[in-house]
Amino acid sequence: MSYRLRITADQQRVWDSLPPRAGEELTLALARVCDDPIATTLPYDGDEDGVLREIVLPSLVVVLLLVDATRNLHIMQITYLG
Repeated sequence: MSYRLRITADQQRVWDSLPPRAGEELTLALARVCDDPIATTLPYDGDEDGVLREIVLPSLVVVLLLVDATRNLHIMQITYLG
């Protein structure tokens, strides 16, 4: 069963401001993450708590909050590496 992606207006503005290639890269990565967040992400800061996860891409690092009870993924931070 897939997870739902939740994003604040501030994080949506960050996503929208990314260069087109990075924005597409993020979109595709998040689609995969929604299907299987544990297999497609890494533990945040090396701490395997199953709640805070991160996506590491060539030009982006994205921190996610995984809420199993509601099957929601919340974008906490998007960092563009350039």
